[in-house]
Amino acid sequence: MSDLVQDVVSLVCMSTFLVSMAIWIGAM
Repeated sequence: MSDLVQDVVSLVCMSTFLVSMAIWIGAM
């Protein structure tokens, strides 16, 4: 169960990072 939670957390962090980068690049 903890493995699933860890995968979800890492996936959310990666998605948030990618979205932030996309917004940052788009704002330039």
